Amino acid sequence: MQPAVVAKLVSGQLPQTLHLRYLMLLHSVYTALETGLDTHSSHQLLCTTYQPALLARAPSLDADVAFFCGGSTEWKKESEVWSKIVEDKLESLRDYVGRLDELAKSETDAYLLLAHSYVRYLGDLSGGQSIARIIRKNYHLPATGEGSQFYEFYLPTSTTPTGLPISATLNETKEIKNWFRAGLDEAGERMTEQQRQNVVDEARRAFELNINLFASFEGLVKDYSDDVEANGTTTTTMANGHGVASKTSKDKEVDYQSPKSGALTWIGVILAVVFAAYIAYRDVGKGKPLLAV
Repeated sequence: MQPAVVAKLVSGQLPQTLHLRYLMLLHSVYTALETGLDTHSSHQLLCTTYQPALLARAPSLDADVAFFCGGSTEWKKESEVWSKIVEDKLESLRDYVGRLDELAKSETDAYLLLAHSYVRYLGDLSGGQSIARIIRKNYHLPATGEGSQFYEFYLPTSTTPTGLPISATLNETKEIKNWFRAGLDEAGERMTEQQRQNVVDEARRAFELNINLFASFEGLVKDYSDDVEANGTTTTTMANGHGVASKTSKDKEVDYQSPKSGALTWIGVILAVVFAAYIAYRDVGKGKPLLAV
């Protein structure tokens, strides 16, 4: 059985509130990570992979959240979903963001942000375009990218006639991934043996933080499903009019067990890449290039 959030997302059934909450949780993580990377952009172990015009996810997440909030750029002030996140004080999110903030403020350990950028960005670079197509189809989102920018990578300084960024092709995305891996290996060559071991340990920690965050979100999905089961039906309509039709809890359960054929399970992709990252870090110092997957 696939995780509930995977099946519901790829089959277009994740309700507006949960979809928004998911995007907002990721926005918090990436804001913390990318603030730290910006702060230490000249660090000799971070500069080799620092290219926010290519990699930064927080701006895309901000745009997606604003889209689902009716175009409001002040969603942190206006959104009830965000207010609920702040109110809930989710422990897994607090731990994740807290660790990233801790590293960002450290002059000696900031280089450990490399482990977190590796875990997150390589996951995002794997299968994002396929995920974007599924999201757009099942949530009836514009093909031009509004509401699904997080799942794409964009070419710097290139825009469509309407002002939207141009998404990278599959080959261009592979080139970005190869560039990122080369930067990781270059950083590894600059590390001392102790620094490499510290990165190994931080990669394991990053893996655990990601797992815990997704587990918490799975709990939210389950709580929502239980509520739907008790109340019968619900609607999923985005603030901008995009969404899916109402379905009974029984219909949702059927789709949950059997999502659309060929639907890519994006969490499975991410966690597979994260596990590969873990293996790569584990093999540091055993004759293999740093972070080679």
